[in-house]
Amino acid sequence: MFRYSYFYGIAVLFCKKKKCINWRSVGILSVLNIFVAWFLTQFSVGRQIVSAAAAGFV
Repeated sequence: MFRYSYFYGIAVLFCKKKKCINWRSVGILSVLNIFVAWFLTQFSVGRQIVSAAAAGFV
């Protein structure tokens, strides 16, 4: 979770219109990102997807 707060801090630091940040969308996408990462690393189907994608770059 620290790495997410690090990037959010950088975004807020460089944002000129801090009140325009839609924090609900940021939170929803963060949860979705964590879920996808969990799925791709914890299940064999997810690991197969990652392996197939990696094989496409060889």
